[in-house]
Amino acid sequence: MMASELYLKSKLGKENIFWSDVELSRVLWTTEETRAETRNITGYIGDSRNILIANDKYENRHFLKDMLLPPGF
Repeated sequence: MMASELYLKSKLGKENIFWSDVELSRVLWTTEETRAETRNITGYIGDSRNILIANDKYENRHFLKDMLLPPGF
């Protein structure tokens, strides 16, 4: 859906590593004043997207979920 690929690095009897590169649009600042402000990302322009979070550590999964839910993933 996001025109990317899912990669896998695997060895028999060892851990499996999955990853994907996601290209996101760059945000351009318009003035020096806006650069100094603290900003929260609240969404994005475009079609709704889904992201699969796969990690064996509870903390990592929830950190990513908490970061990705507010913008609308």
